[in-house]
Amino acid sequence: MEADDATKRMAIAQKARTQLSTSNRVNLIDSRFLLQNEAGDVMLSPRFLADLIARDWICHQILETPHTNWGTLCFDSFRRELIKEAFDLLTIKEIAECASTVLRSYREDSAGIGATEAIFAAIGRRTLAGEQLPQSLRNIAEIVIGRIMPSCPYEPSPWSLGYEEMTWWQPICWSWSLAIAKPTQELPIEWATFFPAWFDNPQDGIWARIVLSAKDHTPFEYLAAAEKYLLKRAKDVVQILPSPPTSLSEAFAPYLISRAIEEGLEIPREWWQVTLEKTWAEDLLLAELDGIGQPATTCLIKLSDAAIQIPLSEDKRIHWITISRSRAWQWMLERSDAKQFISHLDDEGLAFIWHLFPYLPTNYQIEILGRFRNHEKWVMRWWDIVMRLTDEHVDAVIPWLGVDDDHTGYMVGLWLWGGHQKITEALLMGNTSHIIKRRLIFSAHSTYSGTLPTLIHVLKSEALLSPEELKDLVLRFLPSSAELATELLSLMEP
Repeated sequence: MEADDATKRMAIAQKARTQLSTSNRVNLIDSRFLLQNEAGDVMLSPRFLADLIARDWICHQILETPHTNWGTLCFDSFRRELIKEAFDLLTIKEIAECASTVLRSYREDSAGIGATEAIFAAIGRRTLAGEQLPQSLRNIAEIVIGRIMPSCPYEPSPWSLGYEEMTWWQPICWSWSLAIAKPTQELPIEWATFFPAWFDNPQDGIWARIVLSAKDHTPFEYLAAAEKYLLKRAKDVVQILPSPPTSLSEAFAPYLISRAIEEGLEIPREWWQVTLEKTWAEDLLLAELDGIGQPATTCLIKLSDAAIQIPLSEDKRIHWITISRSRAWQWMLERSDAKQFISHLDDEGLAFIWHLFPYLPTNYQIEILGRFRNHEKWVMRWWDIVMRLTDEHVDAVIPWLGVDDDHTGYMVGLWLWGGHQKITEALLMGNTSHIIKRRLIFSAHSTYSGTLPTLIHVLKSEALLSPEELKDLVLRFLPSSAELATELLSLMEP
């Protein structure tokens, strides 16, 4: 804490105490540091100043007085929060000194229980990266664990924390298991969810018990402080698990995905689904992807592979709409190799990716057009995408004129004539196969300006149509042929 600020608050507090002892109640209200409401109650003003003064006082009590002066306060929710804030201002060395003081006169009473659990929680809220903890703190941990184990064999619950504060308790326990060796007590396997580093097979614990209250669309930055801390420590837990938990908690999904990508493992559909449907989880995944040591294409392939998995219940499949809205999906697309990704997909993968065509970058769409052109059962899907095509797709669309399906080839010709007449005329006049030229001729329309002169020129130069086909074409264009009528009719002359 800032020494100057603390000194100022001490002066304000001392002034208030002096006025309390020397002034009657009416005069005391005149102080700019006190307010009285309509019920006659008085309080320090502003409120945050009162809280800071109280916190400073508790810091002093923790560091300078026996725990019997403050330990029992841990059983009052408001004062317990102030004690938490006070401990968070102290260094590990200061907390260790406090622990030594507590141990010298420890008794299993309300003050002792409150003080030891407050110290245990204060250390557990720290990220202890390989830091060697003093023996006094290890002794505190032994006391707390030894106390709660007989009464809570299935889940280590502290005696001084309320239910609303249990979100903090989980990562506090994780921190301890990651920071020190297993205590001498024999711990039940059910505790593996809380102290994973102390068990050989921690994944056997009931990890699904970890449930966050955050709404699905809440960004990580807006989560409660306790949930933020839990999610940050979840990454450390995932790194020590020999294998994924048998019962998944949403808190681990982003980190399990990251680890699986790094290790080249298959990623279950459930992990992706949990992560992509929750904004805060996707925030964590994006942060992981930024630092991952694998190409983005690898990530994209793993997501697509999981998406096309067909579970027992079809409604549990990752919906293509969920993926299309995913920021992680977009992140991968922007950094991946489109050709490598599309070439990886089998028929089932292509069927799934087809739904996403409107939401894909152009380079991916072009690769898909190339793959689908060579699959007979896909060429009939032309109408699914034609409204999404632009000038950038022309080169990829032109080869579709040669597909085996006449109807699709005809539709492709209509699209080319409708928006790319000069390119289409060049195809018709150039060194193009007869089948492509026939499809362009049949798909030409009399309303396309300038079409008829090109058709007449080509049909005079090459024998592309049978006499009957030629007659049908002439009669189709004749009503709007104007000055070209004579030349058009000459096409039917033997």
